[in-house]
Amino acid sequence: MKFLAKLIFLILISSCVNSQLTPNEITLIQNYHNQWRSNPNGPTPVTPISGLVYNESIATALNLNLRKCDDSYSNMYQYAQNSEWQTWATPISSFNLTSILVNIGESSKYYDWSIAGCNNISSSNCEIWTNAVWNKSKSFGCAKSICDETIVLSCSYYPAGGFKGVLPYKPTSINPSASTTPKMPNFSSGSVDWSDYQTPVRDQGECKSCWVFGSLAALESRYLIKNGVSEKSTLHLSAQNAMNCITSGCESGWPANVFDYFESSGIAFEKDYPYDAIGSDNCTSSSNKFEYSGYDSVENTKDSLIQELKNGPITIALYSDTAFQSYAGGIYDSVEEYKDVNHIVLLVGYDKPTDSWKIKNSLGTKWGELGYARITASNDKLGILLYNSFFPKFK
Repeated sequence: MKFLAKLIFLILISSCVNSQLTPNEITLIQNYHNQWRSNPNGPTPVTPISGLVYNESIATALNLNLRKCDDSYSNMYQYAQNSEWQTWATPISSFNLTSILVNIGESSKYYDWSIAGCNNISSSNCEIWTNAVWNKSKSFGCAKSICDETIVLSCSYYPAGGFKGVLPYKPTSINPSASTTPKMPNFSSGSVDWSDYQTPVRDQGECKSCWVFGSLAALESRYLIKNGVSEKSTLHLSAQNAMNCITSGCESGWPANVFDYFESSGIAFEKDYPYDAIGSDNCTSSSNKFEYSGYDSVENTKDSLIQELKNGPITIALYSDTAFQSYAGGIYDSVEEYKDVNHIVLLVGYDKPTDSWKIKNSLGTKWGELGYARITASNDKLGILLYNSFFPKFK
């Protein structure tokens, strides 16, 4: 009986944790990789980039590592033999391999050839793309596992690549001016997307500080729109400064509180007042302050939000339930309709063809689409239009 019970337990563990890639999935992954390599989005290579060979030994080793479900990378990566990446999908039903691969390919637009690196830190898919088109890599393997309610997908490349400051392949020519400055959104299309003018996605942790992070994200983004994107990887305003001065800790709040409180005094930078996800009543700050001239609100209509988005991102409120917190990709359409709000995020865009909003969250890059989400705008089940929204102003 003990042997039978142990056997049943092992079978259950295996069925919950291990989920091999199917032959069709492997073919799909390999086809996308070689498509990226044969038509890289960038300067023409001096010599064509050869296709990658799928390596079953790499895939097997990677699969054994993923079954640990501890978010660790394999020994191949740890010993610098291979370059490697992981991505997560929660719940399991949200896993869409084609969507993941398409997003990786599209992220190549964030690669800056003048600095030999990705110019948008919030788009880690760009770094995945760099690994995939690394000219010196010859073979790769991939694996996936189910860990609780999350699917983990990972690929590993040999020899290792993706090094920052080193080009993935030798191009015939580089046009730095074409990549250092993001294009302004094309408003005539009816769509707008300020993703290229974003600082890195933050992680608020267990603290109820979304109202601070959503407000500071608007300050940072509108500053970059006005002054250029050279600081987007380093501009980091202090959420702790706002938490301690306005609420004395991890309490809920409203964006207007942040914009109003620091309008005259300015807000500290993260390096001077680091985030601890706890908070206190220690309202002190450094002499080095980030300043803005004021703030305004947008009335709660869809047309008003789209119109103001032409000027820059907007701090908005919505309702975040368990399903939304488990969002992993695609255009989100809530099953439930809410008449209240409990979460603050940054509205960064609107896509007319799909009639959807694009938001930046403060739950880290493992949430959603690297920290971002697309939400249907054809209805307002999450309560985005229940209240006025806010944005900062600069002279």
